[in-house]
Amino acid sequence: MKQLEKIEHLNEFISTLENEDEIGFYLGICDFFDFRKLGKLFELNELISTYRDCIEILKSNGQDFWKTIVFIRNIIENKKYNDVQKYNFYLLLHIFFEYLLFDNIKKDAAKYIDWIEDQLNAVHPIATAYYLDFDISNLIDSICKRPLKEQINILVARKSEYLLALDNCQIPKNNFDIRCEQQINLIKEQLAIANLNPLVSESDNPQTNIDEVETSLPETARPTLTMPKLAGTDEYGDVHFAAERTGFSVSHIRLLARKGLIPRHKPTKTGAYRFYASELDEWKNNGMKNFQTGNDSSLIGKQRRKK
Repeated sequence: MKQLEKIEHLNEFISTLENEDEIGFYLGICDFFDFRKLGKLFELNELISTYRDCIEILKSNGQDFWKTIVFIRNIIENKKYNDVQKYNFYLLLHIFFEYLLFDNIKKDAAKYIDWIEDQLNAVHPIATAYYLDFDISNLIDSICKRPLKEQINILVARKSEYLLALDNCQIPKNNFDIRCEQQINLIKEQLAIANLNPLVSESDNPQTNIDEVETSLPETARPTLTMPKLAGTDEYGDVHFAAERTGFSVSHIRLLARKGLIPRHKPTKTGAYRFYASELDEWKNNGMKNFQTGNDSSLIGKQRRKK
């Protein structure tokens, strides 16, 4: 099926839906598919088809929580998604799950959300490696002030780690090894220039390196890494971190977070709530009230539009 036919087929499917929330769910998935550049991991129509199967299960069996999650998990396993695909599938399901609160599952909505977060946590280590640990921009930023020869050693070591992770952890390829090799070659060129010109220090590291690597790679070899980085160094964590910090149980923290009664941010790189230590401390010091949450614009997520 050609790309235009696929788009028309998808548009035709969405136009047949009558439930506005369900339409909003699919439109949100399509929007985020482009925003997160998931084309390297999924074919859009295939991904929509998987969500359709899951939504049909929710509609027909959603009142039976345990049966429903077994059916949904079987659908995902039959697709043979790798861990990064599972991560993105459950992340988008978590972000837009509010659209799927059909009457037969409303009583178990919290249980469904907790289950989705558990699925995200299970694949989070591999997703982190794919999006953050093996992101050449992150690596270059962290080593750019070190001597050039040391940078080469680090790049060689991280390239080896990446190649091992491909085999041991089934991390999808993102061309991190190619980017490392490109950066190593650029640094070697700098060292050669430094040897010819004593006025050029070995520690000099022009900021053009990253751009040079980017433009020197062929279009098909350039990886697309979409995980955002949060600014600031404030200590943070998940619901377990918040429970330990405040003394409340994990279930109570989740309840407070859903009701907006505790400072929290969502969704994060795992699709779960993120809590900052300074905000939690201030919240407790103020008698667990009168707090303002920060701007979540730098986080992955999209709040449902109020009607």
